[in-house]
Amino acid sequence: PGEVFGEMSVISQLPVSASVLAKTPVQCLVIDVEDFTKVKDSDKDHFLYLLHKIYSVVVTDRLRSTNKKARDLEITNREL
Repeated sequence: PGEVFGEMSVISQLPVSASVLAKTPVQCLVIDVEDFTKVKDSDKDHFLYLLHKIYSVVVTDRLRSTNKKARDLEITNREL
């Protein structure tokens, strides 16, 4: 619950490389990049700031988790 995917493509503007497989039925909120063009010019700076802030938190959390997994794997490999 609460996961985000596809955020890298929003930031990089490259095609989505993520795939998702759900074990149970899920509801997904889809935000199309085209929807961003509908933001009023007067709100665009604020909107982009919030969008990048949200994605920065998501990417930072993922990087922190990946670093921990890599560190744990390195420790396990040393013990072998």
